Amino acid sequence: MFNIGDLVIYSAHGICKIDDICDKTVSGITRTYYVLHPMDNNHQLTISIPVNNDKVVMLELIHQEEANKIL
Repeated sequence: MFNIGDLVIYSAHGICKIDDICDKTVSGITRTYYVLHPMDNNHQLTISIPVNNDKVVMLELIHQEEANKIL
């Protein structure tokens, strides 16, 4: 599970910051959601995705040391 403030790679939106983790009720079902904002659009887009959604690909960013090893 990710935490508020984490940077993740999300789908076609690229690098996003997790600004909140909250409960939302949609169609009578309450779930916990990540609230994301893509870093490249100045917080104009808000993305909410369920924490336990296995259809959405969210990846943790690697650290600079790991990137340097790969390169």
